[in-house]
Amino acid sequence: MTDPNSAEFASSSPSGAIIHAIGLIRRVFPLTVKDGVSMIGMIPSPPPSPLMQNEINRMERELRVTLGSSVFYDFEGRACGEDVARARDAVISRMTSVARLRRSLAIDGCE
Repeated sequence: MTDPNSAEFASSSPSGAIIHAIGLIRRVFPLTVKDGVSMIGMIPSPPPSPLMQNEINRMERELRVTLGSSVFYDFEGRACGEDVARARDAVISRMTSVARLRRSLAIDGCE
């Protein structure tokens, strides 16, 4: 059986791409719940093993490639197409915001 965390699994079928993307999203943007309120992107308690920055960068690149696959764009004849498009756009927006924040912090740190 193919590992659902692998790029090979993502390319094996549309459902494989979706499952792979969800796994990457959960690793790049950890989800926690505090007092019944979802706190996406906050540090979970207890925190998972920290990821090295190069591992985060690799997963973000892989997530962008996965989100670029046809399953996230070719919605003809699918009832859930708009929901998939909204979810894809939300993840891309979050990734863009995080990248901007990192650049801002890097620039501020250089002054």
